[in-house]
Amino acid sequence: MFLCYMNFHSIAFENAGIGSPLFHDYLSGQEQAKVFYQFTPDWHGLEKALAARRKHPINRKALHAALTKQYGHIPLSAEVAQNIKKLLLPDTFTVTTGHQLTLGASPLFFIYKIASVIALAQQLSEKHTDCHFVPVLWLNSEDHDFEEIRHCWFQNQKFSWSPPDSPLIPCGERDLDNIHLVFDQLIQAAGHNQTLAQVWQSWKDLYIQSHNLTDATRRLVHHLFGKHGLVIIDQQDLALKKMALPVFRNELIQQLSFHTVSQTVTHLEEAGYKPQALPREINLFYSDPETGRNRILKTGDRFTVLNSRISFSLDEFDNGTDALLPYLSTNVITRPLYQESLLPDIAIIGGPSEVAYWLQYRLMFEKSNVFYPVVLMRDSFLFISRKMNHRLQKLGFSYPDLTVSPQILLNRWIEKHDKPQDFEEIKQIFSEQFQLLARIISQSDHTLQASAEAAWRSTERQIQKLEKKYHRSIRKKHELTAEQIKQIHAWCYPEGLFQERITHMLDLTNKPEQWISYVISVCNPLHATIKLLIHDT
Repeated sequence: MFLCYMNFHSIAFENAGIGSPLFHDYLSGQEQAKVFYQFTPDWHGLEKALAARRKHPINRKALHAALTKQYGHIPLSAEVAQNIKKLLLPDTFTVTTGHQLTLGASPLFFIYKIASVIALAQQLSEKHTDCHFVPVLWLNSEDHDFEEIRHCWFQNQKFSWSPPDSPLIPCGERDLDNIHLVFDQLIQAAGHNQTLAQVWQSWKDLYIQSHNLTDATRRLVHHLFGKHGLVIIDQQDLALKKMALPVFRNELIQQLSFHTVSQTVTHLEEAGYKPQALPREINLFYSDPETGRNRILKTGDRFTVLNSRISFSLDEFDNGTDALLPYLSTNVITRPLYQESLLPDIAIIGGPSEVAYWLQYRLMFEKSNVFYPVVLMRDSFLFISRKMNHRLQKLGFSYPDLTVSPQILLNRWIEKHDKPQDFEEIKQIFSEQFQLLARIISQSDHTLQASAEAAWRSTERQIQKLEKKYHRSIRKKHELTAEQIKQIHAWCYPEGLFQERITHMLDLTNKPEQWISYVISVCNPLHATIKLLIHDT
C-alpha cells in the first residue's frame, strides 16, 4: 500500500454540499454571523484568545491528578507523560476535539479530528516558544447510542460488534464480550495482506486486554497518537465532575443554558439561520442501570428523572454529590460548558455540525463565566489514487466535479462529447406542422379537427418512445465511461456517504502510524477546505 502523495488541491465545503449556511458564513467572515462568536477562526483570533485565556484560570492540580489516575493502568509514551506534566504550568494551553467512542478508530473523520488538534498545537508551539500547547481528545464516553458506534467499515464491508446483552449503561462502561469475533472477521477480510492482518491482530490484542470500551478506545488511540503527545480525557470521571460542580449546580438551579441558548436561537432564526441544537429546560441527564439515560426535570422544589422514581432536592444534591454526580451526564449543550470549565483551551476543533452548534453557545459561556474559545473546523481530506486522478483528467473533469452525482457527470460528459439531439426542437416542428394540417382540413370539414389532434397525440407518443430509445442507445454506447464515473464516485462516496464518514484508514494504508504522521503534516485547520490528496499506488 501507499505512503507517498502529491500536493493537494482544495474543494470548498459549500461546493460539496457540506455544512449549513451559518457554517459557511462563519468560515467566510460574513457580517451577519459575527455576533455569534468572539474570536475569528484565524491566527488573529488565536492571538486574541491566547491573551484572554490567561484571565480565566483553571484548577491545574486537580486536572493533572485526574489525568494521572486515568492513565494509571497503561504504559505512557514519553510525549504524553510530558504533556500531562506540563498542564501544571500556567503557560500551558490546550487545543481540544471531542468525539464519541468508536470501533477500531473508525471512520476517517475521527482520525482527521485528532490530527487537526495535534497539527494546530504544533503550529502554536512553533509560533509561541514561551508557551506549551497540548492536543486533547475529549471522549464522550457517557453517550448511550451504542447502535451508532458498534459498526466498522473495511474493504467495502460492514462489520458489527454484537455483544450477548444490551445493558442500559453508558457506552464507555460496556465490557468487551465477543469483541474478538468482530476482529477475527476483520483479520480474515485482510486476505493475503499479512501486514494488514497483523495490524488488525495487534489492535485486537489491545481490546482484549482492556476493561471496557473506554479503556479499549484509550489504548488504541494512545497506540496510534501517543508519540504526538495527544492527551485523552474520559469525561465519565467523578474527579472531573467534582471540578465542574458549579456547571452542574448552576444548570439545576438557574437553567442558564436554556435561557441563554433559547435567546441565541431566536437571534439565529431572525438572521435567517436554522439552529443546530434546541435546549431543554434542564440540559442534564441521569443514567440509571435499570431505566437507562433519562432527562432530569424540575418538579416543584425537587428534581425528578423521567421514566423513573428517582428524585432529589437541591440540599440532597449538595450533601450527596459523591453519590449523585457519577450518574449525571451532559448533553450536546452542556457538554461544551463542562469541558471548557476544566481545560485551559484556546481553541476547539470540530466538524461542520459541531462548529454550527458551538456558535449557539457564546452567551451561555459569558453568563456562566467560562472562557469561550476559538471555534475551528477540523481538516477534511479526500484521497484518490494517481490512476483514478489520471482517469478523472482523461474524462475532462475537475476536482470539484467529484462532489457531483454520477448521473449528472455522465450527462455532462455526453453533452460535451456526443452532442445528443434535442428532441424538444423536433417535437416543436412536428407540433407546428400538425397545427397547420388541422387548420387546413378543418376549413373543409370542421369535424376533422378532432381527428387531426388525435393524430398529433399518437405521433407525439411515438416520438417520445423514439426519444427514450435514442437516449438508451447513447448511454449504452458510453457504458464504459458510465462505469468509470461510477467507480470514481463510489470511492469518493461509498454507500452514498462522503469518504471520510465511512472509509477506514486501513483501506488506505497498511502502515497506519506512518500514514497518520503524514496526515498530521498536511493538516491545517486554519485553511478550512476539503483537501484532495492524490496518492501513488
